[in-house]
Amino acid sequence: TGITLPTNLCDLDHDNVISLTKKATDGWKVSAITYYFLEVWLNAVSTSLETAETKMNTQNRKSLIKTLTLTTVLLTGLAGAGPVAADTRQQLLRCDDTNLEDGAYGLFYGMDYYGTTEVCGGDTLDKGAIGVVANRFIRVRLDNANTDPFVLYEVYYVSIADDPATDKTMVGNLMTDCNGDAKGMLKDMTRPVDIFLGSPVNIKMRVGDENAGFFFFYSRGPYGWTDDGSCRPTTFNTSDGTRHGTFNNPPLWEGDPGFDLIQFVSGYATK
Repeated sequence: TGITLPTNLCDLDHDNVISLTKKATDGWKVSAITYYFLEVWLNAVSTSLETAETKMNTQNRKSLIKTLTLTTVLLTGLAGAGPVAADTRQQLLRCDDTNLEDGAYGLFYGMDYYGTTEVCGGDTLDKGAIGVVANRFIRVRLDNANTDPFVLYEVYYVSIADDPATDKTMVGNLMTDCNGDAKGMLKDMTRPVDIFLGSPVNIKMRVGDENAGFFFFYSRGPYGWTDDGSCRPTTFNTSDGTRHGTFNNPPLWEGDPGFDLIQFVSGYATK
């Protein structure tokens, strides 16, 4: 036909493939080569219309042009369709309300690192949830966490079968208010003001595109004291006593590998 194809046209990589389903890894896909031949076909038909215009009646020509236009519109709509990732959500459970200490984390890792199976903390929690939004950001909700207000929590992700002390990945912080409540995206926080100024953590950038695991929540203690009347601390536990100073809270396990004093765990309970 005399048609020359681009050298990379048959390479069905991500840039040359358009998903027709809500999930890019499943379902049908249309490649760039398909669109190329459709474009050639449309041009050829248009040329034929011009050549044979005197032999076709006006009604048939309009009908065919309408069909071609509809085809083009449909292809344009498909080309603009991108993948839409479903949200995921799990409960947050008090570590003490699970049998985590009776399994490998207590009997094996607990005994190995601490000489005891007691690896759970004792913070209260009325209700909690954690979810991955838009397949990348981590949204958390805590209701009545801890008996003390204004607590800084640090969250870690542990892949299934990985060592919870050496293989865990930090995925952000959150701070509770005067009622022990917290709601929002996990962010890397070094100052109280980062709850507003920080960027949400992208879990895929931390643990990869394909991973299975769960979340452990740890307390780093209070980031402030005394309600100022608006459910915010009057005094901040920071380097300069303000919300702009860096946290004085010590790092977990003094910066060494560790995993004990787990407060909350992601999962599902039937009760």
